Amino acid sequence: MGHKKKEQMTNLNMIKEIIKSGESETVEFKTRMVNTKILERLLVAFANTQGGKILFGIEDNGRIIGISVTEKDKTKIQKLGLDLLGENMVSIEEVNIENKNILIVNVKKSQKTVFAHGNKIYKRIGEATIALTSVTQSNGTKVYTESGSKSYLKELDI
Repeated sequence: MGHKKKEQMTNLNMIKEIIKSGESETVEFKTRMVNTKILERLLVAFANTQGGKILFGIEDNGRIIGISVTEKDKTKIQKLGLDLLGENMVSIEEVNIENKNILIVNVKKSQKTVFAHGNKIYKRIGEATIALTSVTQSNGTKVYTESGSKSYLKELDI
């Protein structure tokens, strides 16, 4: 029984370190529950990159504000993760830090490219979630490029 408590403390310390380190390619902070479209982008982006964690109840600057999470919220996240990424790709844990509730959504790296609804692909680049745009080359090969890429935008004269 004492072992479980020690394991939980290590986990809390690890989570505090993640918060202190700030947002990155593998970490996203959200102050509140987000709509399905934003959640979908984040899940797909993390799965298409290295995997990662979404921490709800944390401000962008790392301040812990806590969040009130309903069973409906947790079910929505689990269902969306299952629909988009498949079995065992998304897990949820609630932790209490500084007497504030934090929801952590863990996303595993996918072995294959994952598409959001509407056949959109998202990736994490630094601490940003970027949409990739498909372009079919003259030989019929489809390639994906960052939609924010200046050279790509210039090329298409947008």
